[in-house]
Amino acid sequence: MKNYKQVQSIIGYSLTCYLCLIATLPVDLSFHSDFSESDTPDQHNDLLLCKAVPEIVQQRKKDYREILMMNLNVNSLQNKIEEVKILVEQFKAQVVFLTETKETLRKDDVAWEDAVEIPVWQTTSSSGLVAVAILTQAGAGASHKVDLAGIYECDFCAKIVQKLYELYFNMPNLRDVRHCLLFGFERNLLNDEEFILLYDLNTSKNPDFPYWQYDPFDLDKLCDDECKAEFRFLKNDIYVLKDVLQIPDEVVCYNRLVVDGIEALCVLLKRFAYPIRYSDMCPRFARPVPQFSIITTAMMDIIYRQHSHRLRSFHQAWLSPANLQTYADVIHEAGAPYTNCWGFVDGTVRPVCRPGTLQRPLYNGHKRVHAIKFQSVVAPNGLIANLYGPVEGRRHDSGMLADSGLLPQLQLHSRSPLGNPLCIYGDLGYPLRPQLQTPFRGLHLTALQQQFNTSMSTVRSSVEWVFGDIINYFSFLDFKKNLKIGLSAVGKMYIICALLTNARTCLYPTSTSSFFNLGPPSLQEYFS
Repeated sequence: MKNYKQVQSIIGYSLTCYLCLIATLPVDLSFHSDFSESDTPDQHNDLLLCKAVPEIVQQRKKDYREILMMNLNVNSLQNKIEEVKILVEQFKAQVVFLTETKETLRKDDVAWEDAVEIPVWQTTSSSGLVAVAILTQAGAGASHKVDLAGIYECDFCAKIVQKLYELYFNMPNLRDVRHCLLFGFERNLLNDEEFILLYDLNTSKNPDFPYWQYDPFDLDKLCDDECKAEFRFLKNDIYVLKDVLQIPDEVVCYNRLVVDGIEALCVLLKRFAYPIRYSDMCPRFARPVPQFSIITTAMMDIIYRQHSHRLRSFHQAWLSPANLQTYADVIHEAGAPYTNCWGFVDGTVRPVCRPGTLQRPLYNGHKRVHAIKFQSVVAPNGLIANLYGPVEGRRHDSGMLADSGLLPQLQLHSRSPLGNPLCIYGDLGYPLRPQLQTPFRGLHLTALQQQFNTSMSTVRSSVEWVFGDIINYFSFLDFKKNLKIGLSAVGKMYIICALLTNARTCLYPTSTSSFFNLGPPSLQEYFS
């Protein structure tokens, strides 16, 4: 024990060994094997990450629950901090052994303390790093090797690695504890009273679904029909959707759970595609039930934070004056009397579970349900141009219009390329303004006025089709028993599903775009 010195508690443990070296690993994989003398220093790092052991990198991206111990031979630790950090991130190593060939640092040197205290590992928590062992006096010429398991000549280092494995990767869950209690009871190590008491204390109140019996999620193994039925998108389009939504390759949840970006997106899509329980998702993703809630919340936060402005702002390429004029032309060609109407506005009522408190503000007397409301502006290409909400279910459409600030935005942006004002069309619940037109009012309307209202009502129904698309494609929003105000982010769910519906509209034809014979922009153009 005197040969070992505890240097620093970084994330888990930090050890310094002056005698032990890593023994020959079962698989000889040298990082230098793919390099040539013509490679430049800048190319060296790229080759190191991309060409050396790509199969291990890909394997660790899919599943890194198995422990990975990495041995790196570094000329000068102080000068290779960034390279080591990238390696640990790429391979998701949990235990890293660093050896110095030039013996630049000694235990009695002041620079030694400076080197080990460099906060390299604070940014690698997402890789699952739990231990760093710095081994000095390694000798020059040692090659870098990586494998999923290692053999250590030093018994102390082997015991430490085994202990880390037990502490961080084999922590006994309640199921394992119950198995041990059954084993102890069978061997008469526990009497009846002790066994019943301990077994009851180590039994979760939640159902224990056997998720470990299923295969890990792999999108490549699914066909297009399965993807469209479960996730509402075709398989190749899911990869494109991940890129345009700027979802990282690894999604780090609040509890440091790390999930592959594609899998996290599929969890979100499957959750909203149909009103299923989280336990119904275990066979597909082979994960415990609590993780699905955590992953869904993390994905909602990512998408809302990065793309919710697309449903609030008119500063978008597909809403340029030239495009607005095009929308007005196709609406007029579809039978509308107006020549300057480019979209339609309406409010929608989304029923929610009856809350325990504040029932009166959420109660909608017209629909006779507890609900939240949203205001949407829909273009003839089937896309939602503006979405405001959620607000209380009792609010009137005119009240939502005033609170949303939509009219001032229309005054600024609803213009043709020549500067002429363009308008949107709403029902009788909205006031009449230059940028917001409504039907003729009154009990005694002329035949021409009635014909005008009928023509506009025919084309205005397209906004209802878009509301129906959101609910049809993401039916979870139509199961009000699971939409509990105060327990779930119900409003954010609807906004996320509206964004996903816009993304789906860009990929596949919809009733609205087919009716007006106007295609939406591409997925990349919409999210640019």
